[in-house]
Amino acid sequence: MAAMNQKTTAADSKWEARVKEYETRLRTAEEKVKRERQGYKERVLELENQIKCVSCGRLYGPNVVLIGPLVKVSTETKGTR
Repeated sequence: MAAMNQKTTAADSKWEARVKEYETRLRTAEEKVKRERQGYKERVLELENQIKCVSCGRLYGPNVVLIGPLVKVSTETKGTR
């Protein structure tokens, strides 16, 4: 009977360790998703501000080039031209 209790305890310990590992992985993944969403929200705000500024005639930033009535936003980085 004592041997069976030890086996059960060992099995329970393994399952508890697995559960703890999965909880840790889940928490890490949730934090990553939260950071990514925040980054996307910030990027959307930047783009919306650029649209507002372009539509009202105010241009800013080193990547904005006015071509007649059109506006081109360059995706090139410095040194690659």
